[in-house]
Amino acid sequence: MRGDTGEAVADRSGVTYASVMFLDDLPAHARLTSGTWPRTGADPVQTAIGEAAATTLRVGVGDRIPITDGLTGRVTEVVVTGVFSPVDPDAAYWRLAPETSTGSLSQAATYGPMTVSRDDFATHFLANASAGWLVEPDLTGIGPTALDRLADAAARITTSSSAAAGLGDSAVVSGDLVDLVQRLRQATLVGRSALVTPMLLVVVLGGYALLLVAILLTEHRRGETALLRARGAARWQVAGLTAREATLVVLPAVVLAPPLVVELLGLLAAVSLRPDRADPTVWLVAGLAAAGCAAAMIGPSLRRGDSYVADLASRSRPNRRGMVQRASLDVLLVGLALLSWYQLSRYSSPLSRSRGGELGVDPLLAAAPTLGVLAGAVLALRLLPPLVRLTERWVDRRPWTAVMLGTWQPAGRRAGAAARPRRGGRHPGLVPRRDSATVPRRPGRG
Repeated sequence: MRGDTGEAVADRSGVTYASVMFLDDLPAHARLTSGTWPRTGADPVQTAIGEAAATTLRVGVGDRIPITDGLTGRVTEVVVTGVFSPVDPDAAYWRLAPETSTGSLSQAATYGPMTVSRDDFATHFLANASAGWLVEPDLTGIGPTALDRLADAAARITTSSSAAAGLGDSAVVSGDLVDLVQRLRQATLVGRSALVTPMLLVVVLGGYALLLVAILLTEHRRGETALLRARGAARWQVAGLTAREATLVVLPAVVLAPPLVVELLGLLAAVSLRPDRADPTVWLVAGLAAAGCAAAMIGPSLRRGDSYVADLASRSRPNRRGMVQRASLDVLLVGLALLSWYQLSRYSSPLSRSRGGELGVDPLLAAAPTLGVLAGAVLALRLLPPLVRLTERWVDRRPWTAVMLGTWQPAGRRAGAAARPRRGGRHPGLVPRRDSATVPRRPGRG
């Protein structure tokens, strides 16, 4: 550029360069802050300059800028008819003119852009020109499962476009889509790892609720089942009755759960999580949960039953083998919870890298909070009754009625039997009772 260049800084040789170009569909991505868009074939050549460059060069509408061709030495004078600014400076469109936001290229004495029409550019500035294209893929509908294919396609386009266009080594193809896909992978993985813990807690609590309902219903009708078997009912008959009862419980849940899930997700702050309708996966999960609940209810009725007296006696005398097995499982659960807590304290995140350097979710680290909750619940259930009984012994001989009542309630509830007061002890609200029966005397006996 010749003449006054305002605050522009020249290079070491004292030359200031102008970035003259044409941009297709420019009015759709920029707005005029003053003036009009340039017309084709005007004399002198009309140009619209970026707002940042106009501020640096101290030019406005009506000013003329002489530009010298570096190869031919021909001087072309352009007149500024408009000043524009980007509608969205972060849009991919402006990668064609990266100097738009700052007014100059980084570490170069080139200022612009000065945009002219395509025909004027071909007439006056084609001798020392280069061409650029922007390929913007349509990522609508691309989900996390398609990221790998997207990265492979972007890598092929970057490496093969020059040869396919016949430009050879004179073309440079660059793109950030591969790096973007890698960042999206990591962000998706981090998001999934953050959802693993609450998902496991919901699964455990939901599974426990279903199992508890099944156990309560089974225990409620255990006496009736034993009586039916004592009267000659076959296993398939008892199982049929239980299956019909289970259907009444699980069928409404299967029908109502998926639509309710859609509505509940709509109440969340993250509206993007809300699906339009319950997809087949939601119905499948609901069906599997219902099948598990039904199996837990029907399963006990399929086993071979004992006699009526033996079945009732087993309710008050728990099997020692079962107690030992439950104790072993409790110890295993607590040990696994301690191990997962130790590992989580070292890594502080469920994410870990494999030997190959790939980032992934460690199942043990992801399950650590859930295992801790389960282990805490097991310890509370196992340790609370003996601790309360010890407390009961200490307060038993003291006139603390409320404390005694509070300790008696949890300490007195034992599996299969009601609590009985000890000899010499006192329990508030309990009145000793002696049941007696009158036996008639036979005639003739004294």
